[in-house]
Amino acid sequence: MGTVAAATGLLALLLPATAGAQGTEAQRPAQAPAWIAPPKTAPQPQARPGTGQPTIIVDRAACRWLQRHVPDADVEYRPGVDVNGRPVAPADLPGSPRIALPDRIEIGITLPLAQRFGIPADALYAGEAYLGTVTVEGNRVLFNGQPLSSDAEADLVAVCSRRDR
Repeated sequence: MGTVAAATGLLALLLPATAGAQGTEAQRPAQAPAWIAPPKTAPQPQARPGTGQPTIIVDRAACRWLQRHVPDADVEYRPGVDVNGRPVAPADLPGSPRIALPDRIEIGITLPLAQRFGIPADALYAGEAYLGTVTVEGNRVLFNGQPLSSDAEADLVAVCSRRDR
């Protein structure tokens, strides 16, 4: 889920921008892609009896899109066992180095100006613009230190998780 949100946020940053009213600010497309647009016949929130507050209806399809996939235990990798549960020789060779992944992964995002505008790079011109850094830390994805998913998204994930129990 976080990855999808990260990719969506990055796409908004990397798509060719059109000049805004001031000529400096990028404008987002006027309409969201169809796969994230709300249904045309979306039910209107009704007031909760006795509270005067609206009831928010979360569509099951939206919940499926937001929730993190957790595979069943029988499909996860188990060393020394094949897909049918029979013992097999381990894939790890003795003396093989173990690679420890870092807790935090940082990815620099650049825009290839030389490629986009046809201006070759030279000793004074690198040919790319640095846009920022994407940081992946656990289940969180940040762009220049700012979360790519909102608190509202986390709240929706929690509502969907409670609903499916």
